[in-house]
Amino acid sequence: MSFLYSSDVQLRGNDKEALHLISKCYPSHPVRQEFLNKSNMYWIELSIYQVLIPELERFSRELGLGNKLPFPSLIGGKAIDFEQFRREY
Repeated sequence: MSFLYSSDVQLRGNDKEALHLISKCYPSHPVRQEFLNKSNMYWIELSIYQVLIPELERFSRELGLGNKLPFPSLIGGKAIDFEQFRREY
């Protein structure tokens, strides 16, 4: 449903390690846009990264199982809550 772009980024001053980034972008096709808006999929996915995963990691630390769970990091995620938008307008 979305466009995924992958890139390797070499940061200045760090000759040894490159970042492998994946960008997920909103589709340009109107039917796909409508489906994503109705399903609120991006908002749900972003909420999992911002709320659920940090809580799972906190719980894991409390149990003494470690700090980091095997999820990719989220850098600069944004999404619109279309359900809330529809209720307000």
